[in-house]
Amino acid sequence: MTKVKSFESALRENEKTYQQILDAITDMVLVKGAKSRIIWANKAFRDYYGMSESQLQNMIDAPFSEPDHTLQYIKDDAYVFESGQTLEIPQEPVNRYDGEVRLFHTIKSAIRNELGQVIMTVGVSRDISEHKQAEKEQAKLLAILEAAPDFISTADLTGQVLSFNKAARRMLELGEKESIQGRNLCQNHPKWANEIIQNQGLPESVRVGDWVGETALLKADGREIPISQLIIAHKSPDGEVEYFSTIARDISELKAAEETLRQKAKDLEQTLKELQSTQAHLLQSEKMSSIGQLVAGVAHEMNNPLGFIAASVKQAKPTFDDIVEHLKLYQEKFPTPGDEILIHAEEIDLEYSLSDLPEMIDSMTIACDRLKNISTSLRTFTRADQDYKKPFNIHQGIDSTILILKHRLKANEQRPKIEVITNYGNLPEVECFPGQLNQVFMNILANAIDALDESNTGRSFQEIKANPNRITITTSLENKQVEVKIADNGQGMSESIKQKVFDDLFTTKGVGKGTGLGLAIAQSIVVEKHGGTLDVNSTLGVGTEFVITLPILAQAQSELGRKCDFS
Repeated sequence: MTKVKSFESALRENEKTYQQILDAITDMVLVKGAKSRIIWANKAFRDYYGMSESQLQNMIDAPFSEPDHTLQYIKDDAYVFESGQTLEIPQEPVNRYDGEVRLFHTIKSAIRNELGQVIMTVGVSRDISEHKQAEKEQAKLLAILEAAPDFISTADLTGQVLSFNKAARRMLELGEKESIQGRNLCQNHPKWANEIIQNQGLPESVRVGDWVGETALLKADGREIPISQLIIAHKSPDGEVEYFSTIARDISELKAAEETLRQKAKDLEQTLKELQSTQAHLLQSEKMSSIGQLVAGVAHEMNNPLGFIAASVKQAKPTFDDIVEHLKLYQEKFPTPGDEILIHAEEIDLEYSLSDLPEMIDSMTIACDRLKNISTSLRTFTRADQDYKKPFNIHQGIDSTILILKHRLKANEQRPKIEVITNYGNLPEVECFPGQLNQVFMNILANAIDALDESNTGRSFQEIKANPNRITITTSLENKQVEVKIADNGQGMSESIKQKVFDDLFTTKGVGKGTGLGLAIAQSIVVEKHGGTLDVNSTLGVGTEFVITLPILAQAQSELGRKCDFS
């Protein structure tokens, strides 16, 4: 009898120990007997229901539970009790004492006696509400990622791809069910993009958390898709990188739009330059036309009085010669004309006048000839161009230009005169627009004079005289083309200036000392109007040379070329 009591006492102690263990776990444990009556519940269950062990004793379910929930619990208990089978309920709602309904994962099992009869059921329930909520949030996130139009993928630390969203598969031309096992990140990009990712993207994302840059995706056929790429390094709480994710957006259309905008900007810039150039040409042409008309008018008006003076001087010369001869006859025949005549002859210095008067007439004749040459040069320089080219003597055009610039070539207080050396070859007449070619010669020669004056800065009069300023003009016939070289011995120009010298509005002169139009217009006249070339050769400290080449009969040569084309 004592042994039986001792055994029963041990059983109760063991039961108490087991209950303490079950009270310590967070899962809810509920023991029921026949007809779904509660025998015992652990602390987690009691706390959830807000009821004591005695209150729960012999109850079927808490009074605040939903009737439908209670009915389902009874059915599940009855199944386990009657069949003896374990029942797993993945998800069931359970009311808490405060009215909140949470989800639990429950396993109900049968407890048998020594005869194998089911005498109780035990249910173990685990709260999965937060887990289910996390699953829902994850499902939402996955749905969002799948619906996103951007390329999204994840990869481990070795670069092995872990996931692709639909957009990533579409951009890489991978089927929805095509396996990505064994695929590496480097397969997604061309070589140059991989170098950026390896050298910049991954290190920067590890250092600061993320990196943004422009790379490209590589399609199956080898085509590249420009992308804006974000790489994120995902780290554990202790700061260790666990995996990488990347989000990329196709910027092909953006790049195309940028290229279109750049091209449009370039076209607009070119159009603006052309408009500025055209405006400059029109202004210069209008100015030259106005000046030409003015100078031509002055030259024309000079011709009438100049012709009258020249004719009068020419007619007066023999008359004065006759009068002088007549006076000499008087002196010979009347050696003693009387005191009054002798005194008057002395007063007017007759002897000097008789010897000087022919020289005066000759000087007047030379002056008239010189004025006539100036008038001719002015009319040659400013001759009005017609709508067609006409034969022209290049040397006359150069000479007339030199004559017009003669006042700038003369010596002054700062320097001796500028020497102009002409080495003219035997040239035929050139079919051209003479007035425009004269403008080219004027611009180049005027620039040469400016360059020489600038090179004289800091030099004394004697230093310049020892090494005089010089402009050399050489003409020749080369390969059936007329070549004109105009060189100065100024200070020359740098390579950077030489590259810009024919640009519209470019000038090396100070503010108010030039418009920067001359050489641009000169090149336009030579190249566009005459089919020739205008080049510049220059060496710092040595000087500058402009080389003009002109076809003799450009139109005739073109027609001959067409006649000989048998293709």
